[in-house]
Amino acid sequence: MRKSEHDCPHCVCGLTAMEWSDRERWVDANDPDEVANTIVMCALDHSYDRFDGVPYGWWCSDEKKIELRIVVAKHLSAVDPEWRDTSIIMNDVQRAALKADLIKVLKP
Repeated sequence: MRKSEHDCPHCVCGLTAMEWSDRERWVDANDPDEVANTIVMCALDHSYDRFDGVPYGWWCSDEKKIELRIVVAKHLSAVDPEWRDTSIIMNDVQRAALKADLIKVLKP
């Protein structure tokens, strides 16, 4: 779902809302680095807020969402197999690896 950051009919900001739980972040959907950063933020949120680690209400195809969910699950389960019920804390190396794999999926 794509919506404008502003409530005006002529908005040209071009940003897309990525949402999870009660959180929302506006990103350039064409910038894989920015989108990957947001997915990492979602994935590393509290277990009760992140759902599957991929923001919802968002622009990408179902196939892409599945690929992103697989990447998130792989990395979070490497830290803790019970990641769905546990908040995950990653070190810088783990976080960078997650982001790099997300960018591979996001790049055209």
